[in-house]
Amino acid sequence: MQIHQNSKLKHLYYKLFKIIIMKILLKITALLLVTVLLFSFSFFKNSAIKEKFGTITETEKQALLYMLEEEKLAHDIYVEMYAKWGLMPFSNISKSEKYHNQLIQNLLDSFNIEYKNYETSGEFENQAIQKLYNNLLEKGNISVENAIIVGATIEELDILDLENRLLLTENASIKSTFDILIMGSKNHLRAFNRNIISHSIDYEPQYLSLAYYNEIIDSKNQNCSNNSKKGFKRK
Repeated sequence: MQIHQNSKLKHLYYKLFKIIIMKILLKITALLLVTVLLFSFSFFKNSAIKEKFGTITETEKQALLYMLEEEKLAHDIYVEMYAKWGLMPFSNISKSEKYHNQLIQNLLDSFNIEYKNYETSGEFENQAIQKLYNNLLEKGNISVENAIIVGATIEELDILDLENRLLLTENASIKSTFDILIMGSKNHLRAFNRNIISHSIDYEPQYLSLAYYNEIIDSKNQNCSNNSKKGFKRK
């Protein structure tokens, strides 16, 4: 009788053991399946990104990161200048600069490139841009005329830096985005030039040649939402 009971207990334990093992195996299988699915999703996602946006070089990566902060510099300066002087171009253009910044963020996200997105105004990772921001802010706070000069200076620098970096890339997505940003900066430069005239400011181009500056301000504004023009002409 005792032997029979022991046999039944062993059989019961064996069945429980099998059930436990099966549950463990099912969990392991489920985890492996999820891992494979996640890996496959990541692989095909990255493949789709490469197919849509192309590959990116280290030079292109650094160009995007630099222009991200330069566009933020423009936005932050214009917000400060509008608060100080109440001149509408600073308010309008600061909103445009925020959009420009977002365009670059979208590209960085598409290429899975990490970047610091400072929420605080006037903070930058690149120390050269940080120093430039501090100097321009100090100058712009002196007078409304200086603030307008600062605005024109920033847009000149944006155009120059974007065009220089445009020459270093063959990536269609980056080229298209930089073309849009260049058109926007030219529109902004025209707006600041109108204020230079209305405030009777004696202004000389800081970064662009006089011929190129005059060509820009003598041209009509472009629609940045419809980037039909490709490339630019170096002056």
